[in-house]
Amino acid sequence: MSCQPGENGFVLRLQDGDSGGWACLGMRFSPRALAETRYLGLLVALSEGGTVSFTPTLRYLFEDGMRDVPAAEPVFLAGNGVSFLAHIPVDAEALGRAIGCELNLFFHDNAFAVTFRTLEPLRII
Repeated sequence: MSCQPGENGFVLRLQDGDSGGWACLGMRFSPRALAETRYLGLLVALSEGGTVSFTPTLRYLFEDGMRDVPAAEPVFLAGNGVSFLAHIPVDAEALGRAIGCELNLFFHDNAFAVTFRTLEPLRII
């Protein structure tokens, strides 16, 4: 996987990925960042042609393991100009026990090259 600036956003490429959904792009943050949040949103849009499919997943990290909570539906983006807002419910009990959190995008394809105009996590209160 590679990521680099592009003219209208950033170019994300994957070659020889794993269609089992193991190739992912993620970000880590503290549980405090989601305090009083009902949903963790992800606003995505492509700025150029291409297709990409992934499942946004909120991962709670605990002292004794982890728990993944995927969005209700996978995201499928094709072409440009279309925006999509995925959302994942935040579990207050799990958040209270978590020592860390991650937002991971688990990709369904073995290969792709797309330019994201927007890839923005959002707190939905």
